[in-house]
Amino acid sequence: MKVVFGIHLDGERSWHRQHAFNTLVLGPSGLLSQLELYLGLSSPRPGKIARIIDYLQALKHCDDGERFFSRSLRVDEFGVAAALLTWRDELYLHGWSGEFRHQPAAGRLRDLADVERQLRGSGFSPGNGERLVTVLRSLEHLRVPVTELRLLEPLERHPLRWQQVIRCLNGTHVPLWAEPQAPPGSQLCYLQQQLTGQGDGSDAPPADGSITVVTADTALQAAAYTASRMHQADGGGLLLVHGGRAGLLDHVLTSAGYPRQGAFELNPARPALQLLPLLVRLAWAPLDAEALLALLTLPRDINPLHPELSRQLAVVVARQPGIGGEEWRKVLERFAASHDDAALKDLDTWIPGPCSGAEQGLSVTELSRRANAVRDFFSCRAEEAEDESDRALVNACREGEEQAAAFGGAIDRLATRDVPALTRYQIDQLLAAASERGSTRALQVREAGCAADAGHPGAVCTTGDRTIWWWASSPPVEQAGVWSADERLVLEREGVRLPSQDERLGWQADDWLRPVLASRDSFTLVLPPEGEERHPLWQAISAILPGLNVLPLEECDHPAGAGMVHIDHRPLPAALPFRDLGRSVSIGRHTFSATSLEKLLQSPAAWFLEYIARFTPSRASGINDGPRLSGLLAHRLVQRLCRDLQDSRVSSVSFDTWYEQAWPRLVAEEGATLLMAGRRGEYEWARARIRQALGSLLPLLEELGDAGVVSEKVLEGHIDDCRLKGYVDLLLESGRDGPLVIDMKWAGRTERRRELADGRYLQLLVYASLARQAYGRWPGLAYYILDGAQLLSASHRFSRYASFVRPTGAEPDSVLWERVLVSFRWRKEQLERGLLAAGLASGPDAHEALCMPQDGLQIKPRNPSWNPYRYVAGWEACS
Repeated sequence: MKVVFGIHLDGERSWHRQHAFNTLVLGPSGLLSQLELYLGLSSPRPGKIARIIDYLQALKHCDDGERFFSRSLRVDEFGVAAALLTWRDELYLHGWSGEFRHQPAAGRLRDLADVERQLRGSGFSPGNGERLVTVLRSLEHLRVPVTELRLLEPLERHPLRWQQVIRCLNGTHVPLWAEPQAPPGSQLCYLQQQLTGQGDGSDAPPADGSITVVTADTALQAAAYTASRMHQADGGGLLLVHGGRAGLLDHVLTSAGYPRQGAFELNPARPALQLLPLLVRLAWAPLDAEALLALLTLPRDINPLHPELSRQLAVVVARQPGIGGEEWRKVLERFAASHDDAALKDLDTWIPGPCSGAEQGLSVTELSRRANAVRDFFSCRAEEAEDESDRALVNACREGEEQAAAFGGAIDRLATRDVPALTRYQIDQLLAAASERGSTRALQVREAGCAADAGHPGAVCTTGDRTIWWWASSPPVEQAGVWSADERLVLEREGVRLPSQDERLGWQADDWLRPVLASRDSFTLVLPPEGEERHPLWQAISAILPGLNVLPLEECDHPAGAGMVHIDHRPLPAALPFRDLGRSVSIGRHTFSATSLEKLLQSPAAWFLEYIARFTPSRASGINDGPRLSGLLAHRLVQRLCRDLQDSRVSSVSFDTWYEQAWPRLVAEEGATLLMAGRRGEYEWARARIRQALGSLLPLLEELGDAGVVSEKVLEGHIDDCRLKGYVDLLLESGRDGPLVIDMKWAGRTERRRELADGRYLQLLVYASLARQAYGRWPGLAYYILDGAQLLSASHRFSRYASFVRPTGAEPDSVLWERVLVSFRWRKEQLERGLLAAGLASGPDAHEALCMPQDGLQIKPRNPSWNPYRYVAGWEACS
């Protein structure tokens, strides 16, 4: 058997299709596994996390407080163990035996040797260096079917243990490209000669198309160019080198109908890898409302909850962040009435509620339970997806299953070492380590007809007619080793040969040249846009060929040549004062609320999109917070206050006790974000402000609501021939003053004063009309500003409790309502003609469709920032 061996060939596919039998192209991990298989040394091995945990136990056992790692270990156990395990494995790979026989070691080397003595006989899983020693011993008396071992790199570039194995296998290094591969006289051949030191001092030939360097302002345009360039001709001689953004290029190839490369990209944010971290976050107290919403909104294919229940609860949590509130219970009751109990049992399984605070840590028992639940769910879901022939879903589920299995295995391993609980930081580290393998699993598989490609320039092992280096961004540079000069001297006496920094940099530079040297006909370099760091190879090329220009794709008429279609620029749709639908819109069957009526009068276009076209934004895109959450909590407490006041369970005397019981319960159920870490100040501020608001409101309710106080009172009536319905924040039935309507607002005191003064309080007028239709008389109207505990009214019926606002006009509410009717009929008539006005305007230049009639209610135009449809209706010209 012939084996091609390269340092960077693990997981690569950088060779062209060829007629080859009994030939393998392998990297270090592949060749080591193959040799172990031939020699009967292959066996299941624990993963990286398990080795870190075992090594951590040895570190702890040796830690007497004076070790070089002692202080760091107290801060970051897993991080220190992972770093030191990497050092240890590198030393073994370069020839260390685990002890110092020729010279006593001191400092860090002595401490590592002590840890090795602790590991002996403990069953610690060996690293690659120790595995190579075992292979080497077996090769002394056993044979393997490797007849030829060809090295892509010189022998001295390999670690010592690999050098010893390679010598046993008679490996030979043959330089890949001793001579330029491009045609003599071409610009590409000149570049290859200069890069390899074979130049004769002649001037560079003129540009002949053999070297192309392009860039674009966006990676998407660069990917479109690259995809077209890849498939301009037969791809049999094409070699693609990925410098970054491999996933984007794959998406563009798929959209253009080209074969998918199936490139790997690290991406721990994939939805399948989020289920386990979200469940762990939900185990902490206080409740993480953001994690709860993220769990409920996971894609349905990888969401363990019933999709309908998950959708409804997500809407509730976005509005009232928490578990167990009134709306939460109503959703469960409605769902239980139409579905079986299995879905609700699943809810208890996946969202059992927080079980531990940060001080105690999470028990390994609870962590294991959650990890096993995720593993079992993804295992079953993958089997279902197999039956449905959904390969992308199968891959997603398998990576979620692998993550959960790795995490659960680590937790079980810790449990056997009598670790009772883990801190948040430790759990996050284990989750990150468990996600590494799954995040590299390609969700989309490689397709037939794809090009040979390399994720590292050092993986190029064969020539190609055309080479394209996609997204040649700056790579990480080899860093200096961790060992001092004295430590390296001690290691050398023990036979450990560590490469110097200069050697590492030289080897890295040699790797960068391979894509250029492997090109026969053409070499294309796709650079990131100006301002981003570009690959150092481009600096070398530009120094050799100073006349070589970077071609901006945006400035080319046809930047990709054949295969790309030129698209004429089309401007965004302009914002118009109104749009003609070409047909009548009837609103006779629509039930208006105060909010929808205001939207109709301010912007019929936005009203039409929301209520007729049902083009509504998501109600679960984010969690209520800030003033919106404070206002919601205040409204909910007022509702409870009114109910308890009617049932004589609260009074001004017992209010303090009542509030201290009601507030924490409500926040836990409907405002859990205020309980999260770092929010204590906001929690206390909201608690004090709302307490002041309710404490000032209670005497008013007791005196003016002597005949009844109702919160969220539902009133129904009509406006012309349309139904009208409203939810009144506070309706006070007074035997002396008749009905009183109070609309509560969290803030906006100045604006509400202006509305009362100018007679523009549309929502209050809607409630007033409904109350008149229900009770036969116009009620007193007022705003109650919760943040400030101030009642604003233009009516004397609220006596001493209100801050009186003197109206600029003398029109009563009945006349103002007539103005509302005029405005409503005006908009209704526009809709019947099929006209959708964009909003309101005034002035001599304003279109008549936007100008409110003189005898209509002169409300303010809608704030554009509050209109989610403003860009759907068109775009304003940029100034």
